Amino acid sequence: MNKDQIAVAAECLNLDPEVAASRAYDVRDGIIRVSSDIRGVGTVLVGPDLSVLFFASYISLEEALDVWDTGRRTPKESFAALHQRRAPSPATNRDGRAQ
Repeated sequence: MNKDQIAVAAECLNLDPEVAASRAYDVRDGIIRVSSDIRGVGTVLVGPDLSVLFFASYISLEEALDVWDTGRRTPKESFAALHQRRAPSPATNRDGRAQ
């Protein structure tokens, strides 16, 4: 595990690098696993070449590694949604009308 891998995981999951480091685990062959600190966001595998594979929390590590072994990766641009802030939606009543 190296600082570059942790930095990539932190960027992908929108985590503070220190939080990412505390949640990083060596898996095998230089691959690390980092899970989000927010329930339901998911986990990334980061390879020694800094390529990334995202997997949801309902996927086991073994299943994710099987996918990794096929060469499949997640484009880093896919994580942009985790970096966007949403404007609060207006309050609505039971009829769906704005209050």
